[in-house]
Amino acid sequence: MTLFPSLLEGSCTPPACLELRSNGEVWTSSRGDGLIISTPTGSLAIDGGGGPILHPGIECIVVNPICPMSLSSRPLVVPPV
Repeated sequence: MTLFPSLLEGSCTPPACLELRSNGEVWTSSRGDGLIISTPTGSLAIDGGGGPILHPGIECIVVNPICPMSLSSRPLVVPPV
């Protein structure tokens, strides 16, 4: 499994139109300033912008939108790639 955060093409001006894919499947898409992708170890230091607090022993990746333009945009906890 590989995560592919990408900028969608089109007439989207700042904030950016972002899409997160894994193995060809779209996991989420949103408008905002970016995505923070961190491990459980960095879930407090790097992803301090409202992401979940995780135990360092959990094998996962946290994907947190930066300043999303929608209230439905939430942090995702996904399996490791």
